Amino acid sequence: MDFHRLLPFTTWLSTRAYFRRLSNEQAWLIVIALMFPSSIMPMASSVVRVASPLFRDTFQASTENLAWLSMSFTIPYMVLMPVYSRLSEMVGRRRLILAGIAVFLVGTCVAMLAPRLWVLMVGQALQGFGSAGLMPLAMAYIAAIFERHERGKALGTWSSVGPAVAWIGPLLAGILISQWDWRVTYILPMVMGILSLIVVARAIPPGMSNIQPHMWRRFDWIGVGLLAVFIICFFAYLSSRPITGVAPLQDWRLGLASVVPLATLLWWERRIDNPFLDLNLYRSKLFRQASLGAALRMVTMGCTSLLVPLFLVDMFQVDGVTLGLMLMINPAAMSLMVRFGGTAADRFGSGKPLMVGFALQIAVMLSIYRSPLPLTLLGLGFLLAVHGLGMGLMLASLHRIALLDVNESNATVAAGMYSFVRFIGVAIGVAVAGVIFQGFTDAGVEPIMAYRQTFGGFAVAAAAGLALSFVIKDPGPSHA
Repeated sequence: MDFHRLLPFTTWLSTRAYFRRLSNEQAWLIVIALMFPSSIMPMASSVVRVASPLFRDTFQASTENLAWLSMSFTIPYMVLMPVYSRLSEMVGRRRLILAGIAVFLVGTCVAMLAPRLWVLMVGQALQGFGSAGLMPLAMAYIAAIFERHERGKALGTWSSVGPAVAWIGPLLAGILISQWDWRVTYILPMVMGILSLIVVARAIPPGMSNIQPHMWRRFDWIGVGLLAVFIICFFAYLSSRPITGVAPLQDWRLGLASVVPLATLLWWERRIDNPFLDLNLYRSKLFRQASLGAALRMVTMGCTSLLVPLFLVDMFQVDGVTLGLMLMINPAAMSLMVRFGGTAADRFGSGKPLMVGFALQIAVMLSIYRSPLPLTLLGLGFLLAVHGLGMGLMLASLHRIALLDVNESNATVAAGMYSFVRFIGVAIGVAVAGVIFQGFTDAGVEPIMAYRQTFGGFAVAAAAGLALSFVIKDPGPSHA
C-alpha cells in the first residue's frame, strides 16, 4: 500500500480530532484573531479609494490608468488565492498567513515611497501578493472549527470585520490626506499589518493544519504560470489602451494570448494527478452557483470602488475629510447587515437574502442613472447606504453556500477557488468601468452624463445575479 496516498487523509483525521478538542471559547477566540489579518485588504482598499483623486492629479493618470492601479493589487490577489490554499497543505495555514502579512508590509513601504505611477503599481502588486491567502485561509479555519449549522453565524461574525474596517478606514485616510498627503495614508495598512502579525502569532496555535511536505516536488507550478498568463492577458485585452495603445477589446494579439493559455490550463489541470485548481469542485451545483453569484455581486462593487471617489470630487468638489465621510457610508451599512445576513441564511436558507441584495443593487445603479440633475450629496449618501445594505445581506449567505457541500478535508482549496472567482468580479468591474467612463469622456460626453451612463450599465450584472438567486436551491438549515 502507498502510504503517501493515505497521508492526506490520515493527517486530516488527526487535525479534525484536534479541532474537536477546542472549547467554544477557544474556537471563537480563533475567529476573533482571524479578523485582524482579514482586515488588511479592506484597510488597504480604503486608502486607495480615498487617495485615487490625488493619484490622478499627482501622476496625471487617466481613468483607465487608475483602473490598472487598482488591478495591480487585484490580479495577484486573486491569482494567488488558490495557490495559497494549496501551499497551506505543505507548510500550514498559520505560517502562510504570517508570511503573507510580511510580504504585504514590504509592498506597503514601496507604495508609500513611490516616485512614479509604475512604482506605486509594484507596491500595490506586492500588497496583493502578500494578502491573497488571508481570506481563504481564514474561511478554511472556520469551516474546520465549526459544524455546518453554526458556520453561517461564524462566517457572518468574521465577515463583519471587512466592512467595519472599510467603514472607519476612509475617514482616517481622509483626515490624513487633509493634513498631509496621500503617502501618509499608507501608515494605516502598515499598522494593521503589524498588529495582525502579533495577534496571529500569539492567538492561533501551531499544529492546526494538514502539512504534507513532500508535495513541494509535485506542486502544479505549470498550472500557476498558465493561470497568471491568462489573467494578465485577459485584463489587458479588456483595458488595452494603457498597455498597447489599441482600443479596448480590439487588440487581437491580447485576445489570442488569453485564449491559448486558458485552453491549455483547462487541458493541463485535467491531465495531471494533483492540479492546484481542483475543477472537480465545480461538479457541485451549489459551489458553482455561489462562485458565480459572488463574482456578480463584486462586479458592481468594482465599479463603485473606482468611480464613486472620482464622482464625489468631480461633481461635488469635496475635501479629503468629506470624501472619507462619504466613503464610510457604504461599508458602514454593509457591516450593520452582514452578520444579520449570515444568521438569516442559517435560519431561512440563502436564496431570499440574495434576492433582496441583488434587487437593492439594481435599484441603486438605476437610481444614479435616472436621478434628476444634479444629484445631491445627501441623495448619493442614501444610495450608497442602500447599496451597502444589499452587499452585506449577501456576503455571508454566499460564503455559506460555497462551503455547504464541501468536505472539511477540502475546505481550504474550495475557499481559495471560491475567493479567486469572487475577486475576478471585482477586477472585471474595475476594468470595465474604467473603459466605459473613459470612452464617454473621450467622446466629449458631459462628465455627469458619463458617470450616470456608466453606473446605469452595471445594473445588468446585478440583474444577472438576481436571476441566479431564483434558481439556487439551498437545502436550508436541515442540511447536514
